[in-house]
Amino acid sequence: MYIAGTKQLKGSIFFANTNRLCYICWRASCPCSKAILATKWLQKVDPALYQDYKNDIALQEGRSSEDKIALQKQIEKENEQILLQQKIELAKKRQQDDQETKKFVSIHDKSELANIAIEYCKKRHIPEEIYNKFYICHEGKYHDRLIIPFYTKDNHIEYFQGRTLKNLEPKYMNRCSAETHLYNRDFIDKSKPVFVLEGPIDSLFIENAVATCGAGSSAMLDKEIAEFPQVYYILDNDAAGNKKAGKLVRQHKNVFLWAKFLKDMGIGLKDVKDINDVMLKTNRTSQFTYKDLKEYFTNITDEFLCYL
Repeated sequence: MYIAGTKQLKGSIFFANTNRLCYICWRASCPCSKAILATKWLQKVDPALYQDYKNDIALQEGRSSEDKIALQKQIEKENEQILLQQKIELAKKRQQDDQETKKFVSIHDKSELANIAIEYCKKRHIPEEIYNKFYICHEGKYHDRLIIPFYTKDNHIEYFQGRTLKNLEPKYMNRCSAETHLYNRDFIDKSKPVFVLEGPIDSLFIENAVATCGAGSSAMLDKEIAEFPQVYYILDNDAAGNKKAGKLVRQHKNVFLWAKFLKDMGIGLKDVKDINDVMLKTNRTSQFTYKDLKEYFTNITDEFLCYL
């Protein structure tokens, strides 16, 4: 934000007590020692957008029309170069990832890692007919991980997620791609209510469900989800899930109300993170159906307050 009569940016980004990023206009005292200038934050999280910001500022600084046109052409050329470089880097990463997938082996290869993987699947109550199609990886980028493939109806693997089996960071590693995919997309009935969850494993315990691999979103995922006539979101019961839930409620989407559900289930609000945890906590063996869950969703905008 600009202050009248000046050309200096007056603002800071800081982490609030809720662990959310907040913006404060004017360079006043900040309630948190972790505050940084908004421009510094933008430069760190999105260099390309930061460059656009700098270019826009340059265009507004009293240049002649001819200079502005010339500068605009220069900016467009630089942006084209940035996009081209990004495409080249992505293609390289995809090629490297294709090589990594050759290291995937069956979850039944009788190795120690395979035993750990199978034990993990059993512990999480993943059906055997599902985990029989999973893989493991002993070496390389996805070493010591359970590989969860995203199959299409013609049995083609279009995407995958690697879940650590040995407490490695990050906990999950997704297929290197410019676009993500919906887990189980080809195996649902679009004419019925479709449940959207964050994780593939959680989606196994909900009837007619897909998964997005996290609380984030993409244009591709949003477009695919928009094709479902009836959509019900069950995000994780954590800070990231609650933040995304709040945004969806503001858009009048059907969002799962964990507090109400867990109260009725006799489970503490902080005792479970996701649906799989609920299954383990209650020893439930059958999938949750729309009939089981329909009263625990809302599209009432005022109820976004429960996510703040």
